Amino acid sequence: MTLPDIIAVEPTAEKLLLPTVAQRLALPPRSTPALERFGEQALDEYIPSFEVIGDGIIGLTVNHPYPTPLAKNRAHLAIENHVCLAVPKFNNVITRGTERPTHRIRTYEDDLPYYSPELIDENLEFMNKITIPDGDESFIVVSQRNSDDEEDDYDDLRTSHIRARWEAENQDWAVEYRNADTGEQFFTFTPSSDEVARLIKGWVTHRKDIASLTSWTPRQQ
Repeated sequence: MTLPDIIAVEPTAEKLLLPTVAQRLALPPRSTPALERFGEQALDEYIPSFEVIGDGIIGLTVNHPYPTPLAKNRAHLAIENHVCLAVPKFNNVITRGTERPTHRIRTYEDDLPYYSPELIDENLEFMNKITIPDGDESFIVVSQRNSDDEEDDYDDLRTSHIRARWEAENQDWAVEYRNADTGEQFFTFTPSSDEVARLIKGWVTHRKDIASLTSWTPRQQ
């Protein structure tokens, strides 16, 4: 069957959301109150309808050539209803409905005002499949959210953050973290996106103990 432009699904423990969809599409259709609420709230002139398409999965029909911006605009509804939201066309998970607003994720493709470990894995997987093989610019930044002021969230110099940038020429990731309170900056290099994910998630969970995660080199001011 052809998938709708946007899918919403009950949360899953799998690392990647979309590979689980194919298995659940083969099961008898089943919805839930959370999915029904999300579907009803998401409807407007650009999303005129939704339907149950699998076990704990609904699909949203999009009357617009670009489904990803529409999905991003409804990410807060997915979080409020605790469902996962994705755009199958780009194999791109927008939200899992379990995000925390204490940190934000920024990449070459997205700017998300929330954070979850699953989204780190899925964004890196998306980069590995879509951007890195083509040599496109690829980076991921996770910043601490210090206030409700959006300008603070965009300013890396004013916000504690960890950043990873793929350097195609060297075939590795340059990883850097910055403490906005002290102005200290440290960096390291790794060819492994799994190691990038470990460092980013470790920084969010144990910022004060990040020095123990790997060997860092101080960056001269």
